[in-house]
Amino acid sequence: MSDWGRDWLIASHGIWRSADGVDWERTGAFGYPVKAVLRQPHRLVVGAMWGLFEVLTGSARFTQLHDETLTEILALAPTSGDPGVVAASPYGIAWGQRGDLGATRWTSRSDSLSINERFSNAILADPTSPGRWLVGTEAGVLAYGEDGNGWERNQPHRHAVPRSAARLRPLLGRYRRPRSLAQRRRPLLVASRQRTRRRRRLRPGAGRARPPVGRH
Repeated sequence: MSDWGRDWLIASHGIWRSADGVDWERTGAFGYPVKAVLRQPHRLVVGAMWGLFEVLTGSARFTQLHDETLTEILALAPTSGDPGVVAASPYGIAWGQRGDLGATRWTSRSDSLSINERFSNAILADPTSPGRWLVGTEAGVLAYGEDGNGWERNQPHRHAVPRSAARLRPLLGRYRRPRSLAQRRRPLLVASRQRTRRRRRLRPGAGRARPPVGRH
């Protein structure tokens, strides 16, 4: 029996779960490379390289949610409706609609974007504006509005996003400290491959001038 609300979970080739962090077992006969996991009280939604699946609480059965257009899932976010999830992939972000027979059909919202803008690595619901989504792409951070506003290519947050945020990978919301601590608010946290490369180049002593090597 799986308790998605309590167990430790590791996304790898399949989903590994543990009640104590010591003894691990793989859930179901599912060996696909998992790239995204969305934990909800009644189910676990799993985004893999070959599609989207859900596992209900108390079950080890992976049920297919994707159709032939949805693949290579890189990020997930909850939303209203059924199946109640937004999927991000190298082809953009997509919403699903479950039919009367139980099959889900997916519709892309990224057809008007360039190739780098479609490549979506992360997605986050804007907590200050319902129906608005922040999407981390290979071209930086974009915003999408479900209410018909479409895509916004300007900075989607009042805090400026640095140029090094191109090819954005993780995308996290603000961390709110308890009231008993300092009432500071951290801005949107971004990370990029370019910034990581820059940090790797700054090795200790890398900026110091080397003494000339004389001939003997």
